[in-house]
Amino acid sequence: MKLQSRSKKFVVRASFVCGLSLALSACMTGNGDFSDGTETTDTNLVSGVLSVVGLESQHNTDIEYKERAPLVMPTQAGNLPQPDSRKLSEVASNWPVDRSKEELEEIRAFYKVEPGQPLSVEQMRGHPAVLKASARPRDFAAEKRQQELLDGDKLSPAELAALGRQYQEAKKQLGGKDVEAPICSPEDPTCKPTRKYLTEPPVAYSTPVAGVAFATPEVDESELVRKKREAAAIEDGARIDMSKQ
Repeated sequence: MKLQSRSKKFVVRASFVCGLSLALSACMTGNGDFSDGTETTDTNLVSGVLSVVGLESQHNTDIEYKERAPLVMPTQAGNLPQPDSRKLSEVASNWPVDRSKEELEEIRAFYKVEPGQPLSVEQMRGHPAVLKASARPRDFAAEKRQQELLDGDKLSPAELAALGRQYQEAKKQLGGKDVEAPICSPEDPTCKPTRKYLTEPPVAYSTPVAGVAFATPEVDESELVRKKREAAAIEDGARIDMSKQ
């Protein structure tokens, strides 16, 4: 028993000495980092121990306080604008009123129903504020079809015919006319050939040379070739020339 008690006391003392040594070494290291070289090692050690126990050293340099720079004053006080004598209510009378929170509360109260109860007919028709926000009613069938086309679905014959009619109507509104391969001569500088396909050169590069007439290349527009070209365009997802519909 005596041997065990002595061993315990030795372990406690050794632990205390090791902890104290580590604390003193940390104080010396920390103080040495910020020392300006004018204090000795003993002084640094004492200052470190005092800082560990919460006591501040009396050798700290004083903080030098400097007066703030003065404000820049105007050279002539008479040129300053007069203070606004209006009341805050008069100034804020023309401010716009934000009714977004009030409208939100009205919409919540309009659609409020008891748990488990269905919406009424007026609620299913929509709140007036919501209907006013939407310029036109949504066409869910058209939106679904548009999404199907974006996903890669092909146009039906009726949709192709409708696009052709829209193209012709837009063409009439813009005053466009079909020009079949005009022959441009140097005497007519305003004449420019039409560019129908991307494979053809740009119009700016198709200007006739002096003394040489120029004509757009003839394209085979037979019915069989046209159908093959349109079928290939549908498979590739390219635009179709609807002028021949």
